[in-house]
Amino acid sequence: MVWFAGLRGAIAYALSTQFPGRHRRCAMSVTMGVVLTTVWGLGGATEAALRRLRVRRVESGQLVQLSLTLEPFVNRLTLVHWD
Repeated sequence: MVWFAGLRGAIAYALSTQFPGRHRRCAMSVTMGVVLTTVWGLGGATEAALRRLRVRRVESGQLVQLSLTLEPFVNRLTLVHWD
């Protein structure tokens, strides 16, 4: 669902900037066009896809319970240690 909703295109565009030869700018333009078209088209259809797949939304009470459950674990994580 993350891919469908819009997490795509960055790698494709980054690779197109490294395209060898004289057609690099054309490859970059085509790649950007495809990325923008799919982000707009599929991104706009995300809500309908979620409904069709019957993905439930998290209610506010559930969100509070999830945060209380996960908070002790998240607080113990050391993602960056500067010392």
